[in-house]
Amino acid sequence: GNGRFVGVSVQGAIFTSVDGRTWSTAVTEAGWLNDVAHGDAGFVAVGGISRGVIWTSRDGLDWVPQTAAATMPALHVATYGNGQYLLAGQVGAIFIGSDGERWQARSAAVHPTYRAAAAANGRCVVAGNGGSSVVSAQ
Repeated sequence: GNGRFVGVSVQGAIFTSVDGRTWSTAVTEAGWLNDVAHGDAGFVAVGGISRGVIWTSRDGLDWVPQTAAATMPALHVATYGNGQYLLAGQVGAIFIGSDGERWQARSAAVHPTYRAAAAANGRCVVAGNGGSSVVSAQ
C-alpha cells in the first residue's frame, strides 16, 4: 500500500520495502505476527500466541502497538475491503473495524481457527481448519 511492501514474521519483526527486493526492518520486537493488511487507515499487522496482537502504521514505517482486548484470541489473518478491516483467528474470532484501533466482534455459525481471508466485491471470505468457511457482506 502507498508504494510500500510490508511483511511480518513470527519472530516479531515488521519489514518494509519499496521495490520488493531490498528490505529494511521497521520493528524488531512486535511479538508473534502472522499477517498484514493495507486499507484507508494504513497498515494493520496481526498475530499473537494466546491473545491478539495488533500493530498499526499510517505509512508502513512508523508502527504503533494497539491494545487488544483481553478477550481477543490470537489473530491469524487480516484483510481489507469495502471500507473495513477484518481480522480473524483462533476459536472462530472475527473482528471488524475501519480505523485500525477500535474493533467490533462478529460471530459466525462455525468456530474454527481461521487461517485465510480475502475481500472483494463487497464480500469477505474467511476460511478455517477442517474446510470450514464463512462468506458475508462486510
